[in-house]
Amino acid sequence: MNQTRTRVDRQAIKTMVSLGGAYIKHPQIKISHTQLFHSDGTHLSKLGNDLFLNNLQGAIEHIMGVKTK
Repeated sequence: MNQTRTRVDRQAIKTMVSLGGAYIKHPQIKISHTQLFHSDGTHLSKLGNDLFLNNLQGAIEHIMGVKTK
């Protein structure tokens, strides 16, 4: 299952990039970092959500060429 997901993800990334798009990685968010998840192990905790949103903001700023303070 995970191998299939990885293959589909890779193909989606290739397609997005070939169309001039971009993708965002979240390497800091790993299931082994339990403090980033609620007790259900699926949903992000406040800390995990903050990290996710910070990554998202940084990526959008980078893609758009926005300079931050």
